[in-house]
Amino acid sequence: MIGPLRKRIAELLDRALEAGLQVPQDTGMLSIDPSALESVVVLVDETIDALADVATACEEELETGEVEASLPPAQLGDLAFVARSELAEIRDNFRSAIDQDSMWQIAAHADRAVGRSVRALMPVESALREYEGLEPQPRVWFDLDDTLEIRRRFVRFWLEVHRVDSPGGDELVTALERVASMIEELREDSIYPYLRLDDRLDLRALQKRILAWLERQQKDSDEIESGRRLWQDASGFFNLLMQIQRREELRENDLIQLGRALRRLQDEEGDRLLKPKTQAELSEMLLEMAGRESSLDKILVSDDPVSANTMETAARKLHAKLLRR
Repeated sequence: MIGPLRKRIAELLDRALEAGLQVPQDTGMLSIDPSALESVVVLVDETIDALADVATACEEELETGEVEASLPPAQLGDLAFVARSELAEIRDNFRSAIDQDSMWQIAAHADRAVGRSVRALMPVESALREYEGLEPQPRVWFDLDDTLEIRRRFVRFWLEVHRVDSPGGDELVTALERVASMIEELREDSIYPYLRLDDRLDLRALQKRILAWLERQQKDSDEIESGRRLWQDASGFFNLLMQIQRREELRENDLIQLGRALRRLQDEEGDRLLKPKTQAELSEMLLEMAGRESSLDKILVSDDPVSANTMETAARKLHAKLLRR
């Protein structure tokens, strides 16, 4: 029973990996081939059905009591059940967007549905192969260099709002001008089309709000309070972008980078303040891991000197967190 299901899951995964809908720019004009949308709907429906069948097959194997596998069928069944439930919710949202006939929302939900299908199918395929005593099937779904570059851009936004807590007056105007400029710089970069469509739409919407506020501010200096609320919204949004840190490929990359930083810190005198150049170089090594560990974040957003012990303690806390995932 499990063998045919594994092949079915593998075929669905192959289709999902080829089904990406890439929208090159958020120009406001978007056209998607209806057949492409239909293929996404069919893919998601078939994936949900296949995951349900995996969960059912695992229940049946448990009932027979004749199980000889390194992976318990209950664990495999739970994995398929959870993946199916999450994907069903995304499928419902996708269909709702189609009914509302909002092309950008349809594209965003289609992009999310395909991505979630891959994330659901990959671990289930791996678990099925383990269940049958087979070697893992090599799968590549991401370009690490692209993911790292997107994260660098998101970290820059995060750093911008965390280095200035609550700007006011001319400082607020300058800070919002800088954020709008950073968004425009990102939109003109070759990496931009590889951002999630949702993130691109939200970035563009935030930029428009900032530019509109800057125009009003030139005519009415009483707009400062609304500007502060806008800054808080930008700060909250950039914190959300830092969820990119949850990606598994980044975790493995960060463990390697953390190891390098910790080895270098061991060469420093623990209680003494780090030399400015050394602290700057270490902060640069660790900056992309911002948003993961609060004690390290305090060091990264501040120009205050710290000791090797302080930075090492913060780095080891993050290292322990990554190992526990």
